[in-house]
Amino acid sequence: MRAQIQSWRQRSRVVSGTPAVSRADYLSLAGGIIHHFAKFQTEDGRILDPYEGAEKQYSTPAFACAAAVLATNGRPLLLAAAIQALEASLRQMIAGQPADRHGDFFTVLMMHAYLRLASIVPSEVSGVWREQLSLLDPQRCYRDLRPDPHNWNVVAIAGEYLRILAGVGGNIARQFIAEYLPRHLQYFTCYGMYRDPNDPLAYDAFARVWIGDMLFNGYDGPCRNHLLDYLDRGAWTSMFMQSPTGEFPAGGRSGGHQWNEAQLVALFEMMACSHKQSGDLTSAGACKRSAHLAFQSIKRWIRPEGDLWIVKNRFDPGRRFGFESYSFHSQYNLLTAALLSLAFISADDSILEWTPPSEAGGFAFFLKQAFHKLFMNCSGLYLEADLQANPHFQSTGIVRVHAARHNGSHAVQDSVSCEALYGVDEHRPTQNLAIGPEWNIAGRWQRLADLRDPAGSVSILDESPQSTSVHIAWPNGLMERLIISEGRLEIEDFVPGADKIAAIVPFLREPGIDAPVVRAANGNREPMRMGVNEPTRYGFVDAYRIEADGQRISYSIVI
Repeated sequence: MRAQIQSWRQRSRVVSGTPAVSRADYLSLAGGIIHHFAKFQTEDGRILDPYEGAEKQYSTPAFACAAAVLATNGRPLLLAAAIQALEASLRQMIAGQPADRHGDFFTVLMMHAYLRLASIVPSEVSGVWREQLSLLDPQRCYRDLRPDPHNWNVVAIAGEYLRILAGVGGNIARQFIAEYLPRHLQYFTCYGMYRDPNDPLAYDAFARVWIGDMLFNGYDGPCRNHLLDYLDRGAWTSMFMQSPTGEFPAGGRSGGHQWNEAQLVALFEMMACSHKQSGDLTSAGACKRSAHLAFQSIKRWIRPEGDLWIVKNRFDPGRRFGFESYSFHSQYNLLTAALLSLAFISADDSILEWTPPSEAGGFAFFLKQAFHKLFMNCSGLYLEADLQANPHFQSTGIVRVHAARHNGSHAVQDSVSCEALYGVDEHRPTQNLAIGPEWNIAGRWQRLADLRDPAGSVSILDESPQSTSVHIAWPNGLMERLIISEGRLEIEDFVPGADKIAAIVPFLREPGIDAPVVRAANGNREPMRMGVNEPTRYGFVDAYRIEADGQRISYSIVI
């Protein structure tokens, strides 16, 4: 990626005009969420989910975290609610009974609340909190204590570090960090990405944001230099993966949730400050602009009461459409609010915006050692392809195409997989759909989207601001050529031995979203609507199909 970063540096410019986003906006959106959920706070301080009627996971400490930042930054009416939520969270952790056994997430959120509130409450109150925080026992409170821990344990480590910072952790917290933190170094790739089981993209950034929180708050212990390096590499990778409209890429569990972008806001704000401190104002400005783009993506999903649709669709949250089994309206709204409050804390509005990779374009890169994602970006058009999809969430092929000019109304947002694990009411997918070919050999049709573990390989042919192209070779002999330019994706597929070949182009059929324009080339038959209604996280999908005789098909998609 070094060559691509260098190419970007030559083309990046200061973004003219006053930024559309400031750190105060982060607090404003978080405030809308907190004011909404304050209505569901019980007398003993817990936050109930409005659809489940029960406290879910880490909703209460996340509320405490965001409410404390708000209360100490111009919203004093939230002070009592913040205190109640912090004290409710402390009682649960002291008893060893955190809601839904999610104690791994509690400490870091409670500590951020404590660090804001301790100086403004009576000393006898803060003294009680200090005593309670000093009594926390990691072995009793946390679940992810395996020899090979993952993202839950990273969050717990970040909480233990803040306990040390506040003088309430002692040797127990130090021993916990010393024992567990080195175990996570093995999960980082050369791109600085964190590998949670099955490589979900959301939990790559999720682990990094809590490591960033530690480093931003002065962690200087073992592994620091390794973590700084991974955090820097990971931030660049995230900027190159981000859509020009600010969205986090699709892929794996918890995809399509608003907290995905919120963690980008927090990460990029931390990294903007880090680059500024080192004197690299261009990189700082790119991180700043990337944070603002991610925030603007979240803003599109504010509900009338100030809370968010937690997944990027506008179905009633009670339907749990696009939700994971562990997704709830409360905890993922409040996680988003907490992450935005942390972004507010770290943000420096004096940093000027510079054009980030997602807006500059002119590149393609492939994550081949893990994640198996291809990203292309040129002249405002962005493409994401999954070359070895996890069938519980995606199908293999091109899964996303975004155009900057559409400002968040995307027709090609994700693929369809018959094995999808997320909720879609009673509407189970009946076929696998992604942009890509299907072919007929000896009377039998097969789709690229149907293949499992195909592991395609990528050759980058051209990277320029005007046109970017790649060649993909698949193990079955299938070859694809992708070319993107301003508003246009051109695709050529070749399947040796095929009697017939076709191309599939799925698209969202949601209100306000225009279908892409699909055009056949070289005398192929005209595209036909398949007339299907397949569910994805983002809504229901129809598809175009183009058929041709022989082994080769060419077509274009205008977005």
